[in-house]
This record gives sequence, structure tokens and C-alpha cells, in this order.
Amino acid sequence: MKQAPAIREDCEANECQDAAKHFKHCADKIEAGKGWEGEDCVEELFHVMHCVDACAAPKLFKKLA
Repeated sequence: MKQAPAIREDCEANECQDAAKHFKHCADKIEAGKGWEGEDCVEELFHVMHCVDACAAPKLFKKLA
């Protein structure tokens, strides 16, 4: 489905922007070497993915019907 990436990006940029901001903040902190040893931002990534999936699923299923 060609619309899926656009719908997912829209969800991340709008409905999931808070979760995406937390993930970006964590990733920036890790890349700057300011995280604690072993920190990896996986939890923050899962929050973003869960939000995007919950937002995009109904919109994608409407396109299939």
C-alpha cells in the first residue's frame, strides 16, 4: 500500500509528536555521550511505534474497505 508510509509519517508528526520528541531527546543525549552506561532509548522508541501503529491502523483499514 503506497499510502502507508505517508499516513505513518503524518501520525508521527501530529498525534505522536510528544512521544517522538521524547525519543529524539533521548537519542540526542546518547549521541552526545551524556546518557548513562547502557542507555539505549528502546523504551522511547517503543512508545513512538505503539502510538504510530494505533494512529495509522484505522486510517489504513479505511483505505482497504
